[in-house]
Amino acid sequence: MTRTAGLLLALLLCGVGFQTQLAWGQGEAPPETAEPVDAPAESAATLPTLDSPRALFRTFIESWNQSKREVPDSAEERSAQLTAIRCLETGQEATAVEPALLGQVKRVIEVLDYFGRVSYSTLPVDLESDLFELPTDQGPILARRENDRWTFEGSWVQYETPRMIDRFQASDATKYAPFTLRDYVPSVLRQRALFLEHWQWLGIFALLILAWLIHRIVIFFTRGMISGWISRHPRGESTGDAIRAMSGSVGFFASAAVIWLLQPYLELSATGTKVILVLAKIVASVGGMLLAYRVADLAGARLRDAAEKTDSKLDDQLAPMLERSLKVMITVGAVLFVLDNLDVDILSFLAGLGVVGIGVGLAAKDTFANFFGSVTVFADKPFQVGDWIVVGSVEGTVEEIGFRTTRVRTFYNSIIALPNSKLVDSAIDNMGVRRWRRYVTRLGLLYSTPATRIEAFCAGINQIVQASERM
Repeated sequence: MTRTAGLLLALLLCGVGFQTQLAWGQGEAPPETAEPVDAPAESAATLPTLDSPRALFRTFIESWNQSKREVPDSAEERSAQLTAIRCLETGQEATAVEPALLGQVKRVIEVLDYFGRVSYSTLPVDLESDLFELPTDQGPILARRENDRWTFEGSWVQYETPRMIDRFQASDATKYAPFTLRDYVPSVLRQRALFLEHWQWLGIFALLILAWLIHRIVIFFTRGMISGWISRHPRGESTGDAIRAMSGSVGFFASAAVIWLLQPYLELSATGTKVILVLAKIVASVGGMLLAYRVADLAGARLRDAAEKTDSKLDDQLAPMLERSLKVMITVGAVLFVLDNLDVDILSFLAGLGVVGIGVGLAAKDTFANFFGSVTVFADKPFQVGDWIVVGSVEGTVEEIGFRTTRVRTFYNSIIALPNSKLVDSAIDNMGVRRWRRYVTRLGLLYSTPATRIEAFCAGINQIVQASERM
């Protein structure tokens, strides 16, 4: 995120007396308020993958940035400090955060701070030599490869880092200082409430408000641009409505981007950062799902617009079913994506659904029967949308053929939903495909009516029938 965006967030927080912590950036050490304490970590923790100098520097710096306290108060922060210690040649076998090793980590961090911002892209990935030197004004930073694993060279860490720090200080060198909100907000509200400080709660609230505002602004401008484009490129009415509806999904992507880019300024713990990032992914997933819905609506609208220009009624039946099928697949994909970001084992989840599906299938056998009934209706085509049918005691015009039911509008203007499984097993009288329609009527005559007048009336009716081409 740009420095301007960070300043905007700071201004929001200043309005409510926001106070921020120091953002340690690349590698600024936490304030030394106490001697390092041996914090037990998971003894079975796996070694970080350090297969190149680039991986070494990235893992070391990012792990240290995750440990924001001298004495970490969470398992994630203890694990982060232990990972940084294991990037040292002398700490590869460490199973706990030992004070001596933690001091060595802090010295390497201080050297890196004097060096400046580390650009990972300039560090090698493949290196033939087993020794890597990163030059600085006061001597090189040394890393060594042993057993295909890179670490900071032991003698350099123990003996040379204190000398380099002294030389940097003697030359009046300045440390790398990343942008932080500390310089732009009041120095209050540092007390902790629950598991966060007051300024962090206020920051989360301000971030959500900002994300909502961005969501509305992006929707407003996107809707205007889309409406202008549609006016210049006319489409069918349903197609135009589907395209306009896409503007709502774009706002969710903008909100997710704001949350993703500004969350580092809140300086949350590893767990808090993970929760915020999962929230951003969920918001983006909702936007993606809505956008996919709108694409499905657009596909259905184009099919409906095309179907209105044809005489066949089969495409009128298929368009809504294809649209609903796409939305079902989109929903399933979105749910699986969210579950994957929540660290749910998708394969185990699907396997569990397979077991549950057996019971659900037995309980929902009628639903499956109706689905296959709809397939039979489409394949056999006993009727189409718009046909007048009679099924048992139900008589009316077919309005829609769905996955589960077929909707018939009666001549009383009501809607009756017929299960498709019943249609397959029932006799269907399709009045809509008759070649002739028999009309029967009865006329009453007086007994005193002369026979000549009756014969003349019948002759006139016969002439009317013979003169009509449709009778």
